[in-house]
Amino acid sequence: MQLHEREQQLSSVSSSFLQLQQDFQYNLQLLEGRDAELSQHDADIDDLQSELEQRSCLVEELHASLAEAQRGILALFDSHVPKHSRSI
Repeated sequence: MQLHEREQQLSSVSSSFLQLQQDFQYNLQLLEGRDAELSQHDADIDDLQSELEQRSCLVEELHASLAEAQRGILALFDSHVPKHSRSI
């Protein structure tokens, strides 16, 4: 009877081990999928940061252009409006 009990025990342990291997493979696949998803998110973040930097530069350029245009308008105003008719 001992041999039969040992064989049953071995069968049970083997079955448990097989289930653990399958669970491990499943979890490994989940982790690999999440790693790939995180890598894609990292790439998306890098792209968005680059686009944000480009837009920030454009905003700075537009601010500079606006300031230059305002200076030009003021200079034009100063050259065409007599000083005594300007209101403060």
